[in-house]
Amino acid sequence: MDRKKILWLLGIVYAVLTLAILFHHEPWEDELHAWTLARELGFFQIIYWMRYDGHFALWHFILRPFAAAGAPVFALNLIAWGLCTAGICLFIRYAKLPLWSKIFFVLSCPILYYFPVVARPYALLPLALGWLTALYPVRLKHPFGYSFAILFLLYIHSYMAGLAGMLGLFFTWDLMYHTRNIPWKLRWKKILIPPFLMVLFALGAFLMVLPAVGESSVVPRTFQEFFGKEIFREMGNVICELPLKRQITLNWGMNPALSGLFYWAALLGGLAVLWKTRRRMVWIWLGGNLWMILMAVLVYPMLMHRGYMPFLLLVFCLSQIPDRKTGKELNRKMMPLAGICISILSLMTFPDSWIMVRNDIKYPFSNQEKMAAYIEQKVPRNARIITFPADIISSTLTAYLPDHQLIHPQTNQRYRVYKRKGQIPAMLNDAVLHYYAQGSKQEFYLMFHVEMLRFYQITQQKLARGFHDFKVIPVYMTEPVSFFPAQEDYCLFKIIPLK
Repeated sequence: MDRKKILWLLGIVYAVLTLAILFHHEPWEDELHAWTLARELGFFQIIYWMRYDGHFALWHFILRPFAAAGAPVFALNLIAWGLCTAGICLFIRYAKLPLWSKIFFVLSCPILYYFPVVARPYALLPLALGWLTALYPVRLKHPFGYSFAILFLLYIHSYMAGLAGMLGLFFTWDLMYHTRNIPWKLRWKKILIPPFLMVLFALGAFLMVLPAVGESSVVPRTFQEFFGKEIFREMGNVICELPLKRQITLNWGMNPALSGLFYWAALLGGLAVLWKTRRRMVWIWLGGNLWMILMAVLVYPMLMHRGYMPFLLLVFCLSQIPDRKTGKELNRKMMPLAGICISILSLMTFPDSWIMVRNDIKYPFSNQEKMAAYIEQKVPRNARIITFPADIISSTLTAYLPDHQLIHPQTNQRYRVYKRKGQIPAMLNDAVLHYYAQGSKQEFYLMFHVEMLRFYQITQQKLARGFHDFKVIPVYMTEPVSFFPAQEDYCLFKIIPLK
């Protein structure tokens, strides 16, 4: 079988396998939150809302036509899967890597599970990196297309700003150097306009997520807390923890030190290949990773999708065409080493793939869908449902229940989208239930995340004797327990006023 047929077969197998996994996945709070924002908010409202979320709005704009048109929630995951699969096909086609290493990479956990199955903005990363890989050899012939691809990468996630910035800097230098002998009247558009557009839209991206300090759920409550961290110590912690305690770890009976040794050996081997054959890519990889480490220290920890990004950046850098000064013979000799490094790092993620896929098939990833289904079938649409706690964990049920009366526990008002964390009552008693009843004799409901049961010390004895003006009846609890660390498990109580 020739190489092209093998590549086609690999793409088809990947698409079918990830789609089969997708049909067993249930969206969790972060997936549902983006869908809810896309459905409920207009274009400019979404841009404004990003200051509370700390994300750029590209993913929300992609979802908006489908969500606003009333598509089912499952469309969210199909969109992510389709875009990720398209990106992987571009990578398979254009990456300058040995075929066998492409197979290992495509079967790695981020590419097989996290990016195509869990519908987050990260699903766009393979598309952006595959697009850039395809354009890189002809970037000087298509400067506007390549500039747009860099901006597309930037707008996926703030973690990618370092990589996008480094690519933009080297691209600007290339434009200036390779047009130096062309008269200024013929080359000024190529030299000035693409970099100007990149800077302009990059500035717009960061203005979009200028944090709402004190209001946003993703940044500290004060600027002093935001910048009061020991940066270098925290950076060291991120670097030390990445191969040992994050996703890329060898769980086949090896101790963490040996696992870390394999990780760093493969990583440094890949960097050695870059130094010999694609030297500028070393600086691009280092700049991109330094930025990500800073982001991990100041804003988002390097977990889940983000934990795989140093590995993803290395594969991207190794996939580019070699420098002009690199001889074909040297590049041919070095590529097997690059393939070995990628294969080792990919292989180290296989246990995580097995764990995530197995659990997603066996257990609920989140129990929001199950609770929403019960409410849809058993609870009247005009009934008030007060959700605890006052944050995204419970509020994203609006993705499934846009017509039900979900009530914020602090404001006692209906909400449609989550904005910020709010206060919850310090205790649950008759006075609090009177506040939620609003003087009406009509029954209403309390929906708890299960941790609230412990917080309010809700026991059978308290349900029987702890309330005098209301009858509190437990009606439903989700099971089995969801396996994902967010622990989205819920219970529902019917509240009947007696006085």
